[in-house]
Amino acid sequence: GGLFGWAGWAAERSTAARRTLVWGGTLWALVTGVAGAILAGLWAFTDHVIAARNENVLQCSLVALALAVVLPLVQPRRAGVQRSARMLAILVGTLSLLGLALKLLPMFNQVNGQVLALFVPINLGLMLGVLAWVAELQRGPE
Repeated sequence: GGLFGWAGWAAERSTAARRTLVWGGTLWALVTGVAGAILAGLWAFTDHVIAARNENVLQCSLVALALAVVLPLVQPRRAGVQRSARMLAILVGTLSLLGLALKLLPMFNQVNGQVLALFVPINLGLMLGVLAWVAELQRGPE
């Protein structure tokens, strides 16, 4: 998560940082998005006891698949793509935080602390990295 946050902050000054954010973020979003699609499918189309009401669907969301498609397309003069990447990254981060916050409610009692410990920091780091990079792109050259 920290790597993605740093990469977004340094993306306009460092090719390595930009590649780390774009390709690492795309890979992470693709993997979590596919996992989210599988979880959502199991949740919606089966009555399997482990898949039913699986809270990890908030950590591995379908929104991440869209981010995996949009993130490699972000470029300086593509304001629409920048806005899309920004909004999708915010959704991924927000859903991840929501999954963490819901643990405070008694009806959300799935034992998934390890999943939260892995996904929340990475999803938030990716969100912050994309936000920092897009903000820098929108500022333009100085």
